[in-house]
Amino acid sequence: MYLVKSCYQRDNIKNRKTIKIGTLTEYRDTEDEQIADRHEGHINLFFDLNNFHMPIPLLNAINTFSHSSSNFYLKDLQLRPNPIFPNHLYAKKYSAESSLLKLNRYIFCMSTLRNPLMCQDIFKEYDDFWYFNSDRVNFFGDIISGAILKEIINRTNNDEELFTTSIKGKPLNLRWYANRIIYTQRDIEIDNLKLYKNQDEIRYYLSEGHMVKPKSFQHEQEFRFIFDIYCNGTLVHPLNKPLFADAQYFLPLIKR
Repeated sequence: MYLVKSCYQRDNIKNRKTIKIGTLTEYRDTEDEQIADRHEGHINLFFDLNNFHMPIPLLNAINTFSHSSSNFYLKDLQLRPNPIFPNHLYAKKYSAESSLLKLNRYIFCMSTLRNPLMCQDIFKEYDDFWYFNSDRVNFFGDIISGAILKEIINRTNNDEELFTTSIKGKPLNLRWYANRIIYTQRDIEIDNLKLYKNQDEIRYYLSEGHMVKPKSFQHEQEFRFIFDIYCNGTLVHPLNKPLFADAQYFLPLIKR
């Protein structure tokens, strides 16, 4: 398998020697219709649970909205201690609606393909691409994350504001991870059966809503890198400004 980046020839990493790292809000706001997603990082959950034995950690999870702006409407709640199962509550009725919009973060998107040439049928307006073997994911992430952190430090030292909070002169570190996008509807209805069978999936939707997209995007076969910046141990959220990080240390492995 290969990780493939579709692009315009002028922007190919081999030509520019840099790599553009975008943001969630960039995909919400872009005028490039072939990559636009006006609801990037947005997900709606509708809970309708009846006579449900609710693990307390699960209840805490579905009421926790990490790094999101959220609207939560609790329509009906009837909870009581559970005499049967330890560390559970008995939910005679749990009816709620949750709308989550993930706060901004740096992302980089590629396609997972068996043949790099398949990208030409995905993004038809692009005239070029580059790629590398999928077994080099960790090496790519480590090298690029170092270049991203260096770029951030240099720009903030020059008094450029890149985040919603000031980070100049403060200790920073970058944590990255990557995974395939999950394709599902953005309006997710959750009843007893779905929550019993798919607890891990629901938890994932809540914590990783920025890794979920509608099935209309499934043809992209997206593999997404997340680059999170922490200042004094707290995740900070970027403004809608892309980064252009030095790619020279990874260029020898890039194919086109």
